[in-house]
Amino acid sequence: MPAGASVHWREPFPSHPLVWTVLAGLLVMVIVARPDTAPQPAASIATPALPPSPPRAELPLAERARQYAWLSRASLKSYEPLVRRIDDPPGFQRVMAGAGGFDDWLRHLPVQPPGAPVRNGQRKPVVPGDEPSLAAVVDLQPGNSNLLTAANIVLRLRAEYLWSAGRRDALTFHFTSGQPFAWSVWREGARPLVSGREVTWQRNEAPDESRTSFTGYMETLFRYGSVYSLHRDTRPVSDETVQPGDVFVVPGRAGHAVLVLDVATDAAGRVRVLLGRGGAPAQTFHVLAAAPGSPWFEIRPGASIRLPDGSSLSLRQLRRW
Repeated sequence: MPAGASVHWREPFPSHPLVWTVLAGLLVMVIVARPDTAPQPAASIATPALPPSPPRAELPLAERARQYAWLSRASLKSYEPLVRRIDDPPGFQRVMAGAGGFDDWLRHLPVQPPGAPVRNGQRKPVVPGDEPSLAAVVDLQPGNSNLLTAANIVLRLRAEYLWSAGRRDALTFHFTSGQPFAWSVWREGARPLVSGREVTWQRNEAPDESRTSFTGYMETLFRYGSVYSLHRDTRPVSDETVQPGDVFVVPGRAGHAVLVLDVATDAAGRVRVLLGRGGAPAQTFHVLAAAPGSPWFEIRPGASIRLPDGSSLSLRQLRRW
């Protein structure tokens, strides 16, 4: 700096009150406009396509009961649907179910009177009616053949729904070997001959579309079907949603299947589900309880679902028809 030059100090910030007011306003605008960088909570399992069910006219009970073709006359008279037995969880509401859909059909499954035990194929009690892990027993008793194991009883429920809904051309399942087994072929009189993994057909019966013929079709499916059949007949759920009718499928020699009977959500998007299953050896299809007095299981992303017997389900095992 040259000698004798004067030094001029500049104020680092203007001192006029009006300038300070303008600067303060700009600072507030910057802070408000600044994006929030705080971590957001993980999205919960949602069912955007299934909003809470609005009130609508219910079918008369007698008409509902006739949708379950296996019921005896006594069961038809005493019919009570699952939805009447188990209330929505507090603060939650069941999701919408389409009229005539599998979800609506499952929601109205017939249940046995309170306190009914779970029975095996020989009708001997295997789970007492007052067991805390038991929420309800569906009025669907396996026969003496012991074919209605955990996976096959889910296949039966799906088949019974398609039969009652008049969607009988959709009745195609798979044997454990992977061979398709269609009602449309069976009703024309063809019967499968199974040798190992090979299946051939012979037309040695008269065409028959009766309920008796359908019962024979299902028994053949259960004889040659398994949890692998259920796995083939469903597809994985990859969008982190859950719907009534979805099924947790665990293949393997000790594989099992657990059916999602209903779904409820709250205003925060949290999800609860009703779960039902049979057993191996075969036993009555029943609704599980998440805890004593609470049949609804919580579903959260990344978390397993703990069942009363100590086993767990993963959302990676969830599949859809």
